[in-house]
Amino acid sequence: MIARLFLVACGLLTTLPVSAAPDEATGGDARSGGTTVAPLPIIFYTPETKTALGAALNVFWRPAGASEEARPSTLTPVLIYTFNAQVIASLSGSHYWQQEKHNLSSELAYSNFPDVFHGLGNDTSADYEEDVTTESYVLGFDYLRLVRKSFRAGIGATLGHARLLERESTGLLGSGTIPGSAGGWISGIGTSLNFDDRNHITFPTAGGSSTIGIRVFDPSLGSYYDFRISAAESRRYVALGAQTVVATRAVLQHVDGEAPYQLLPSLGGDRLLRGYFGGRFRDRDLIAVEAELRTHLWKRLGLAFFGGIGQVGHNPKDLALDEFHAAGGIGLRVLFLSSEKLHLRFDVGWGKDDGGSYISLGEAF
Repeated sequence: MIARLFLVACGLLTTLPVSAAPDEATGGDARSGGTTVAPLPIIFYTPETKTALGAALNVFWRPAGASEEARPSTLTPVLIYTFNAQVIASLSGSHYWQQEKHNLSSELAYSNFPDVFHGLGNDTSADYEEDVTTESYVLGFDYLRLVRKSFRAGIGATLGHARLLERESTGLLGSGTIPGSAGGWISGIGTSLNFDDRNHITFPTAGGSSTIGIRVFDPSLGSYYDFRISAAESRRYVALGAQTVVATRAVLQHVDGEAPYQLLPSLGGDRLLRGYFGGRFRDRDLIAVEAELRTHLWKRLGLAFFGGIGQVGHNPKDLALDEFHAAGGIGLRVLFLSSEKLHLRFDVGWGKDDGGSYISLGEAF
């Protein structure tokens, strides 16, 4: 079973500004425009991977003359290699242009990595686990155009392929009855609407962001699977004094059709309902609500307290008030890149009969 605590980052403050704009010789503000590069070495160990080494690079830039409040374009390459010849490699980014009128987010990723399948449904046993290693390729993009102040609309597309390299022959995936257990191609297109008036992208203290969207995967697009994913999410941020903020999030997801299990809505992991293993509960419908209190502690250190509830179901009618799973925890924040208010996140969460420790860059939401 994959260890719950699996990541240790080194050299946390090795940020390297590689350019400053405008020209400092003219008396310009060196914080306006320019590019900042923040490297992050990575090392971790699990029984499935043995020792693993890697690195991430966080690149932020703004056009010359832009204020530091302007939303930065970003580029993040990540490469991890394990002594069991397993690999995670990705290149993701988000680019703004024409005074943030246009935004293009994209990701190219390859993964050959072990995971655990707990079955489908909201009441799966904590003792049921299937070890599985999947090789996957994913290419996706989302384009948003500013329609009016804080309101954007756009389109997106996803292309991917998965192949199960290892699975337990006596398990559910080995039986071939679970969609996605045979791997195959997915290809989909969709549209989304977004309202975003946050005062900062990486560490907001006011405003919020709400998004609704749908993505259609169809054999006419080359997909092996015929399904649709609909999602809605709302985040709000309220400052309590100068050094404390309360963040809240509500998530709804629905899948119609026969989707591979890897793309079904799921609870757990370092992003949604921390305290449960990633994918601990998964099915066609999901509802979740989370809250987090973040406060400054000392110098570059901060503290966070978080909690949430969530559930999944095969149909919307399966969702019920007495079927929620609860989780909560505490976290330490280390200011990693002050110019972007980017924090390194150390979290420990607990759910019923489960728990997890997480180290990641950036807030969970």
